[in-house]
Amino acid sequence: MFSCVRLSEDAESLSSGRSEDGSEGASGWQFAGRRVAWLALGVLAGVVCIVIVAVAALMFPSRRADLYQASPANLKAGGIPVLYVVASLAIVVMAFLVW
Repeated sequence: MFSCVRLSEDAESLSSGRSEDGSEGASGWQFAGRRVAWLALGVLAGVVCIVIVAVAALMFPSRRADLYQASPANLKAGGIPVLYVVASLAIVVMAFLVW
């Protein structure tokens, strides 16, 4: 069982970045770095999802032409399906974000 004194000593050692023996412990910057790393992983997961959808959009007009012709996404600009342009731009933007 811990006493109140013991808990307050632990709190002081954590806030100062020093452990009981006086050596350097985990500082606030290390904890902030972990949060940033988790945020970066979350953003990367979102980027992967968007790239998967963009690749599917690139393949849709050629793989399932019958569905594409009947869909509202069947728009062309200058004879090129708009879906190709938008999907390509999405991949380029996501590649830039990862870089």
